[in-house]
Amino acid sequence: MSKGRLSKWQAESRTAKRIKAFLVDLAVIFVLSALVGEALMRALPALSVLLWLATPLVFTLVLVAYFTLTEGSALGGSLGLRVFGLRVQRKDGSPIGYEAALLRTLFFFATVIFLTPLVLLLVPLTGGRRALHDFVAGGVVTDAR
Repeated sequence: MSKGRLSKWQAESRTAKRIKAFLVDLAVIFVLSALVGEALMRALPALSVLLWLATPLVFTLVLVAYFTLTEGSALGGSLGLRVFGLRVQRKDGSPIGYEAALLRTLFFFATVIFLTPLVLLLVPLTGGRRALHDFVAGGVVTDAR
């Protein structure tokens, strides 16, 4: 590839990468939730009916833990973000930390519930770097390089 030309992968907008990364993360979360649910049902067979009813709660807890632990770590990103060469960090380049990652996760899903699909409208206006939940948590999504 000649110097100055970007591959299709590199030229893809950061917004498109973020959406694809989220879909990868949802697949991972569904698998993790199923594994956690199965483990709980095996460990507590007498409560299996209640655990079945609590499936949305298990999914929510796995989702919050997944995003908080992956984005708050030094790696700065969930599996989906890392697959697409992105990371979450503060404006100065430092990791956002677990508290900000938790705030970012909770605010993202609160806004998705009430504002879908409006939650992504801000992303193209900020060059694909910040959505509403990024502003709240003080984070920015950048290329991992």
